[in-house]
Amino acid sequence: MYVDPVLDCAKKYFGLDYLYPMQRLVIANILEAISGGRDISSYSLHTHSVWLDEERDKRDHQLVILPTGAGKSLCFQLPPYFYSGVTVVVYPLISLLNDQARRMASVGLVPLILRGGLSKVDVEHIAHSMQEKKRVVLLTNPEALYMSSLRKDLSRIHVSHFVIDEAHCIVQWGTTFRKSYLMLPEIIHECAPKMVTAFTATASPAIIDGIRSLLFEDKHMNVVSGNPDRMNIGYAVIPCLHSLVSLLMMISVSLKRIQQGENQTKKEAEKKFWDKIFKKSKSLRGGSQNVYKKWVHQRFYPRIEVPCIIFCPTRNKTEYCAWLLRSTLGYSEIRCYHAGLSREEKKNTEGWFFASDRGILCATCAYGMGVDKKNIRTVIHLSPSSTPESYIQEAGRAGRDKNPAQALLLWDISREWTWEREKKHRIAESFQEIGERKNGISAKYTLPQTEKSDTAGHTQNRFFDIYTRSYGCRRNMLMKHLGADSVFCDNCDLCTGVEFSIVGVGELYSAVTMNRFDTSGVVKYLCMKNQSNDFLAGSFDQVPSKLMHSMIDRALSIGMLEQRKMEKGRLFWGFRKKNP
Repeated sequence: MYVDPVLDCAKKYFGLDYLYPMQRLVIANILEAISGGRDISSYSLHTHSVWLDEERDKRDHQLVILPTGAGKSLCFQLPPYFYSGVTVVVYPLISLLNDQARRMASVGLVPLILRGGLSKVDVEHIAHSMQEKKRVVLLTNPEALYMSSLRKDLSRIHVSHFVIDEAHCIVQWGTTFRKSYLMLPEIIHECAPKMVTAFTATASPAIIDGIRSLLFEDKHMNVVSGNPDRMNIGYAVIPCLHSLVSLLMMISVSLKRIQQGENQTKKEAEKKFWDKIFKKSKSLRGGSQNVYKKWVHQRFYPRIEVPCIIFCPTRNKTEYCAWLLRSTLGYSEIRCYHAGLSREEKKNTEGWFFASDRGILCATCAYGMGVDKKNIRTVIHLSPSSTPESYIQEAGRAGRDKNPAQALLLWDISREWTWEREKKHRIAESFQEIGERKNGISAKYTLPQTEKSDTAGHTQNRFFDIYTRSYGCRRNMLMKHLGADSVFCDNCDLCTGVEFSIVGVGELYSAVTMNRFDTSGVVKYLCMKNQSNDFLAGSFDQVPSKLMHSMIDRALSIGMLEQRKMEKGRLFWGFRKKNP
């Protein structure tokens, strides 16, 4: 009986009973290119190579685009079992390099690690190991590879396969703050590998063109692309006035549900939670009961399942977010991760989160890219990523085990309210100028600005302004940006008809309409720690009063909340539920 040697290798070393078609295709391309076009029946994959006969001299360039969880790493970890020589793998992040080194060690591949800070003795040891061993996998990053004296050794040693993982970083980072990425073509020329493969999970047409130009210098590049969609990830946008307040409220409610349901099924815990809420509602009378029911509806927050990653825009906000959640919620399973941590701190945090089933990690983009923690259930973004590709990449950290997961984007509504107000104000001014012109008054004739030009002036990335609004399906917006075909979706908030209200506004609205006096009084009332018969008192008991003040100030600044008049020492508020 015929035994497929590659599948047998995958089963023996990686514990896999099958390979995906795209994995078979990519591995076949690599093995055939390294074999120099000779017969490769000894490791036949029972699949046709993507290379055409007339392209056999161009097989050294390959871009592989497969979604997270599709097994990209296997495509370059398995082939070294079938050829001798060095495989060089370039990673963008130390956290990803460490994670991959741990995985390779578990399947019998002992990688050599080249990174910054190594002593001369360590570098000489790596060079000696590459010369002595028949099968070597060298893991590195662009900076270490470019600066190291090991480059000269690589030009003399037989390099079979040169791999660039997370290749989209060449375009997104290489042209800005990581110029060493632009030196990769020079290093590739020196190494003269038989095969060069770039891997990424997300690549729009612009990113593909950038990789072709910057990495392959506009030479022939074969593109192997799979379906980028991950149907098990549900996408949702959570409108908020203050991202940290919203985050505290959502995680607080979710942790209470988790704690209540530790000894129950999820369904029983949910029923118990809402029965308690509506029992309290029925004890009220008249208008108070209606107000309370409205408040209950406003507290419809998304369930935050753990393990969870919270992506923050800066290092300082990452540390502050972790400290705030840990100190106010009393939940010890919360840590932070960013590029400013020491190597030991990064290693400890990576190990803790990888093993944790209840952890919440506040991180910058320095964590997560390609890290293979399969059971992450929730990914939260405090603000949009720098690019749509980065957002898709980071959201793809969730649900790598194929089980349901969610990607939540907290969207600051003050941006939209301000934009709407300014837009209407400018349109009014434009028509006023037109009227003055008709009346013979000298004025510059200006037409009302279109939405397109106006939006372009108020955001650096128009994509997220469109993505966060209720226009169509969020999943298909992401697919369209990547140049992929539309897909059927029943797993985003718009397609399922789930409308998340602005977190905390329901409580604030109820407190304001009940004529609480000044701002300090409202804050004290909503953030009070003591138990009270008043159903609204202590609604924000997990939120520091400083953050609550900031949330009310923001509502005032955008015109959602108004302090209208003082009468007999009493302050009357106005609350707008719709955009001006």
